[in-house]
Amino acid sequence: MYRDCDKVVESFGSLFASHGEQGPTKQDCAWQEQGVQGFSWLMPPGLVTACLNGEIPIAKLSRFTPARTTLTWLNCITAFLSMRKDHAEFTIAPIIRMDEFTSKDVALRNKVVGQALRCLGVLDNDDDLRLEQALAAFATNSQWNSAMGTAKRQLYLSQEERAIVHDVVMKASNLIPELLVQQSEPRHMLEGSLGAPPLQQSS
Repeated sequence: MYRDCDKVVESFGSLFASHGEQGPTKQDCAWQEQGVQGFSWLMPPGLVTACLNGEIPIAKLSRFTPARTTLTWLNCITAFLSMRKDHAEFTIAPIIRMDEFTSKDVALRNKVVGQALRCLGVLDNDDDLRLEQALAAFATNSQWNSAMGTAKRQLYLSQEERAIVHDVVMKASNLIPELLVQQSEPRHMLEGSLGAPPLQQSS
């Protein structure tokens, strides 16, 4: 399961900020002073050159945490895709985008959960009674008693930073064919995601 990159950056960034991370931090200063060349170890192996030469504009992010989290997201995506190519078990694993899995559209959510459980061999068909038991889990907020489930925090990313994160993912998608990006209403999606609506890949 995965989530749009900017949503991941916003979520973790606001969490860190609510626990005392205020800028500019020492890491922000190091990021600005050393530039991307000093942090190539954070970059996905297949994207290092594009990050260093500016083809992927990660250097436009002035704060370290948004840059690091964006690169971590790309690392996770490329690592997963690599495992799918190298291991048969991952080729049959369902790909789920969080938006559809937790959608307020009950019919869509039920469809995605059912498809996922059938892919995993848990359900035999759409009428399997165990699907109702699985869907009952959505009646409880699993994060209600955690830091992620606290009252809404201040927005972490500025509109400019959010646009840069989206641009980074869009440029990276030119080197990752399975990663689809839509320019309007930014969405980041992997091919084959269960229940995900069709979108046009940005050029």
